[in-house]
Amino acid sequence: ITSPNRLEMVEAAVRREVLAAGKRWNKQDDSRPHQNHSTQHPTEAEENRDVSDTLSLAASNVDSGVIKAERALLGVLLSSPSWRAYILKELPPQEWTQSIHREVVATLQQEMKGETEDEPLNPTILIEKLPPESSGLIAELLLGDDAAEPAGELYINGWIDRIRRHWAHQEEQDILKIVRTKLDNGEAILPEERERYYAVLLKTKRKEKVEETEE
Repeated sequence: ITSPNRLEMVEAAVRREVLAAGKRWNKQDDSRPHQNHSTQHPTEAEENRDVSDTLSLAASNVDSGVIKAERALLGVLLSSPSWRAYILKELPPQEWTQSIHREVVATLQQEMKGETEDEPLNPTILIEKLPPESSGLIAELLLGDDAAEPAGELYINGWIDRIRRHWAHQEEQDILKIVRTKLDNGEAILPEERERYYAVLLKTKRKEKVEETEE
């Protein structure tokens, strides 16, 4: 992404975040007693907590490495248009673990449908169509050191693989629950369940596929 467009996107993101912060502060003012004017504005701790809540990416049962991989891919999507189609094909919105990430990716994918060679995606329009909560995240990603240096294919595929393995581990746990329940009830494990479990082990790379050789 060119420097002017990158700056334009950062400015739009910061503007949305400032407006959202103003609305939060006004709401807090309305909820406080007005007799004590010294407490009408949020303290520094409250401001920091608001920002943390807005930019929080932690989710239960999701490893921090997965979240970092998603953030890195988001940075590439925002700053490197040439990688957008590839990343969105390999990792569609529904496969991102964080809701705020899914929202950004889904909006970007929708806006790309109207993109042409003569009329590329306007970064400011993208920002304006996202909820204010996403603006701080986008500004943070675009202002980071990683956004200045484009990522290579090896890194991008590694991040995609990290997220895919997360879902594979989740699927593995689901299958194990089914197997344990059947064993506890004295039921037989079906062949298709064994095949499904084997397929998941391949996805998690905890098992390597054995190539059949012709004699």
